[in-house]
Amino acid sequence: MKKFSFFIALVTIMMVGFVACSNDDEKNDGQKEIPSVDSLVGDAPYTPISITNMPQWLEEKLAGVKESDYMKLQPFRVFKGMVGDKTIYFINDPFASCVYCEVYDETGNNINDISLIQSVKNWVCIYLIPHSPL
Repeated sequence: MKKFSFFIALVTIMMVGFVACSNDDEKNDGQKEIPSVDSLVGDAPYTPISITNMPQWLEEKLAGVKESDYMKLQPFRVFKGMVGDKTIYFINDPFASCVYCEVYDETGNNINDISLIQSVKNWVCIYLIPHSPL
């Protein structure tokens, strides 16, 4: 009888664990989970643009990036996309403390509107410092 009770208790605990760990989009008191960078940009094609052909503010921002800092870690990427007639730039810096801190409009103003960022569909990677494994 003790073995049966133990078995029922174990099965109950496992069932509660599976239900509690279900994979739904509602997390943290009803807030939607923020999508990853890869799910945001998808399979964005790499179409490089010379830094000198980028907006002045972006050229200045990229001038401070040291290629040697990134070569052995994660790739540093800059994406460009459109929402209507607005150009959006997304700097994917693996050292940044948040995923979407570096999203800008064409004039260099920071964009904090996640729904606007998620509405960009045609991302293109325009600048890349590749990852090189150790």
